[in-house]
Amino acid sequence: MASPGSVVEATSVGQLEKLLSGDGACALCVLFHASFKQGPVGPSELAAIAKKLPEGARCASVDVASDEGEEIALDLGVGQGLPLARLFAAGSSLKGKPAAEFEGKQCTAAAIEEKLSALAGSRGGGSGGGIHDMVRQAYAATV
Repeated sequence: MASPGSVVEATSVGQLEKLLSGDGACALCVLFHASFKQGPVGPSELAAIAKKLPEGARCASVDVASDEGEEIALDLGVGQGLPLARLFAAGSSLKGKPAAEFEGKQCTAAAIEEKLSALAGSRGGGSGGGIHDMVRQAYAATV
């Protein structure tokens, strides 16, 4: 699993799904990019963002120039506009509508960081427990 403040270079949709549904996950940013094309944001900028995020917010990078990245992009319906950042709340589906999406020139580090921080904060990011903490508190109240 991803360590806090790191970016996972995704090689499958299943790997992305595990990041989104993993224990303590509150939000996921998936950055689709092409290693041969410089854009306003890339993996290094995403790594800088990841270091500032609350615990439970996760970041993944997909290089659509690789065979694995191309398969992920096709499976998730990514078009020609790169870079593309899709942000998902925990419990949502990668194939559903993302909580936010930034494409091309609108895909900036500032836009991603602001929206991902807000999304993580609204899902209890930083507590590390989310639903698990709520269940523990409810149980503790009955004992």
